Amino acid sequence: MNPFSLAVIYSVAIIVIIYLVDIWEQKRNTRASQSIYPKNISAGKVLNHAQE
Repeated sequence: MNPFSLAVIYSVAIIVIIYLVDIWEQKRNTRASQSIYPKNISAGKVLNHAQE
């Protein structure tokens, strides 16, 4: 195995994992989308206060 083919295998594996996680997140978000958005907004406000 040369390093190039290993890099291709690893990058394909990472893309597949990200794709599967994205699908899983979308399935989870359709069930609990209302409770997720306020948390994201409050987390953004906390981060903005921390940066100031």
